[in-house]
Amino acid sequence: GGVPMATPVFDGAEESEIKAMLRLADLPESGQLQLFDGRTGESFARPVTVGYMYML
Repeated sequence: GGVPMATPVFDGAEESEIKAMLRLADLPESGQLQLFDGRTGESFARPVTVGYMYML
């Protein structure tokens, strides 16, 4: 269960609105998470941006 969201390309959400939603979901404002190597179990050196993103 997540909450599906969409925003128009040229009249979309402001950065402040996106950060507010990330805070509401108790996620880092950067949108990055600490991921782990599935084979070794070790964490990657840096947080990784996760999720769907589209750029024109």
